[in-house]
Amino acid sequence: MRTAIIALLASTVFSMPAMASSLTVEQRAEVIKVTKTEDGTKSQALVPAERVQPGETVRFTLSWTNEMDEAAENVVLEMPVPEHMIFVVGSAENEEVETLLSVDNGATYAEFGQLDVSEGEDIRPAEAEDVTHVKWIFNTPLDAGADGEVHFDARLK
Repeated sequence: MRTAIIALLASTVFSMPAMASSLTVEQRAEVIKVTKTEDGTKSQALVPAERVQPGETVRFTLSWTNEMDEAAENVVLEMPVPEHMIFVVGSAENEEVETLLSVDNGATYAEFGQLDVSEGEDIRPAEAEDVTHVKWIFNTPLDAGADGEVHFDARLK
């Protein structure tokens, strides 16, 4: 079995493949469009994030595929929250992986409720706009040929 660690540091809204030990990861950004039907119910659709307006929410997704002939162990995916975006708390959670956040540009990670921000001599609990990075830690191996995705949402300021 192999170990694969991938850190994606692109903060653009374009798709971008990254490779490490034949574990392929692709990033995409899509705007979450909410529409109302004639009966008043709301529906959501994801459309490519070509132009994003202030207040719109973007879903940043990492799709992965294990192209190796064996399982990939100790996989970690990391992605920054783009500048001018406010992280949507709870949007990165995934039952299959451990999700951690950073408020210091990836220097340290913890669960959201455990993050603090220093402002001079004062320390306060982190808020959504303080989140700078998201990290997903896969605690079980990714089988050969397996694929999946993780994502988080952020709102344009």
